[in-house]
Amino acid sequence: MYKFFIHSLLFFIIFPFTIVFGQEVEDSLVTDVPKGITPDKILSNYIKNNGGKRKIKKIKQLSLTMTAPVEETKLVVRKVYKGNYFYMKELKADKVVFKRYVIHGEKGYVFTATQVRELDYGEFKELQQEMNLYPELDYSQRGYFYELKGVENIAGKDAYRMEVFTPTGRRITEYYSTKNFLKVRSVEYKDSTNNIEATTDIQSYQNVKKLKGLRVPQNVQLTMDNGDRMKFKVAYNLDKRKLPSWLDFLRIDKWFFDENDYRI
Repeated sequence: MYKFFIHSLLFFIIFPFTIVFGQEVEDSLVTDVPKGITPDKILSNYIKNNGGKRKIKKIKQLSLTMTAPVEETKLVVRKVYKGNYFYMKELKADKVVFKRYVIHGEKGYVFTATQVRELDYGEFKELQQEMNLYPELDYSQRGYFYELKGVENIAGKDAYRMEVFTPTGRRITEYYSTKNFLKVRSVEYKDSTNNIEATTDIQSYQNVKKLKGLRVPQNVQLTMDNGDRMKFKVAYNLDKRKLPSWLDFLRIDKWFFDENDYRI
């Protein structure tokens, strides 16, 4: 099981700010959308209920850490966002780093246990999609395709179902509450590549609190194809701390923030 989780998490490290209503239950069939509801109206209200466009755009730097126990190991996913020119994400098991990605300006790098290499054009563009905390602010301007498919019961609550395709072709199904337009679930579909089977990952987020006007989850649950679930504890830091040189992030023996620094 441990190896399966690690394998899945090497692809998972995508973290939209979403909200889920309690435990998952069997979902119902899709029904028609009420008159007057459009995809753009749903996205507009989603942003409004997450603090609003002005408050979101004021975020210049954010760091977060996600931790989850697996058997006798603690998995850690860490991310650092700074403007539109720096992004770092890392997956660790205890003190062992499996992968670390860094974007600085127009360059991207990936670190593994054996090498540091520059990302190719396709890899860079894919990772670049993750730099925006709220891509829903301007889906259409960024080249996203999105279509409203109906209303579906998710975890006991009705939600609008929207099919989204990123500029790089990644497919995501998003669900937004019919009551407050907050996102209740994200389902990501990954095609088979390099002898790796296609997967479907369901991301559910719980225990929502306010962070300087934003609504962010304190727990995130990942459900994988085989039904296994992993629950992460999430903490955040919005301090405008001075970051080390971006080149230092490529060194496997260095990490710059203690877990206790990530707090809400």
